[in-house]
Amino acid sequence: MTLQEAIYYRHSKHIYTTTPLCHEHLDKLNHMISTINEKNGLSIQLITNAAATFSRFKNTYGMFENVSNYFAMVGNKNDPDLKEKQ
Repeated sequence: MTLQEAIYYRHSKHIYTTTPLCHEHLDKLNHMISTINEKNGLSIQLITNAAATFSRFKNTYGMFENVSNYFAMVGNKNDPDLKEKQ
């Protein structure tokens, strides 16, 4: 099997808990995100209660179950240091 074939046939499944994030944890995460964004010129975003986002990805490269929160890692594509900030 070639590397390209292995990538095509790869299967991954991730199952997460349905326990919602508590306000204390959300506050800490948002504070950390704000600090990192300010320091590095990024725009990391915490998306919460968005279960529908991953519902259309079933039976693809990676299957996700019970995902309702995630981070969006956003940067300015014109920033010459963007790859280092990732």
